[in-house]
Amino acid sequence: SIAYESVGAGAERGNAPDQWKETWDELEHMRTLHPAPVDQMGCDSFYNPAAVLKDHPDASEAEREKLARFRVLVSLILSSQTKDTENAKAMARLTAWGLTVQKIIDCGDKELDDMIRNVGFHNKKVQYLKRSAKQLVELHDGDVPKSLEALVALPGVGLKMAHLTLQAAYDVVLGVSVDTHVHRISARLGWTRNCKTPGQTAASLEEWLPRTHWRRVNNMLVGHGQTVCKPVGPNCGECTLFHKGLCKRVGLGRSGVKRSKVQTSDAESE
Repeated sequence: SIAYESVGAGAERGNAPDQWKETWDELEHMRTLHPAPVDQMGCDSFYNPAAVLKDHPDASEAEREKLARFRVLVSLILSSQTKDTENAKAMARLTAWGLTVQKIIDCGDKELDDMIRNVGFHNKKVQYLKRSAKQLVELHDGDVPKSLEALVALPGVGLKMAHLTLQAAYDVVLGVSVDTHVHRISARLGWTRNCKTPGQTAASLEEWLPRTHWRRVNNMLVGHGQTVCKPVGPNCGECTLFHKGLCKRVGLGRSGVKRSKVQTSDAESE
């Protein structure tokens, strides 16, 4: 079975942070005001059997669903160290080419590399894609598996990607998916304490965050990180969490606080 990374010495788990629900609701409101690349180009967007039908008009309903699941998996393998906008460009080339499990297996390395050259570590990802495709055929009847254990056994797929694959392809939520945005912002908000890695952050969040929120938290915090709470130079002046005193701003000091259109009184009146 999958073992979560321990939160480790010094990391704290358990009780829900004060005002977490108010913070959550305000984040949801802000996300409606700040559309992010993940909203249109995240892995959920690639599970679309109707779009598969357009590219593969002769495919049966079952085949379309399998191809849609494969698109989700491919998009996640490509997404590591890559912006959503660049990932979407590579996926557009692959789907126009007629992406299937068998075509990935049969495709030459150079041809595949040319189609995904704009993503980070494209040379490694060529091998991840080809080896994963072979594994799908040999072990899973050419389909994306429906278990964490089988997914993380695929080359280039970690626990975060496995959770996102299950959520997007099968609507199965088994845990919180934590990337660098979720890891960073959870700490800044004070939702986690002393977590050194995304694995520790996932374990800490799952201790107190209701299961009904596990799927949403990734998209919500990734989008917030892409638009407002950036790794360097977060725009706290545009963040109503800051103006309402809901963000602990752990590790930020005075950085990010600057003049803005958002005023405290305005934020509090919403």
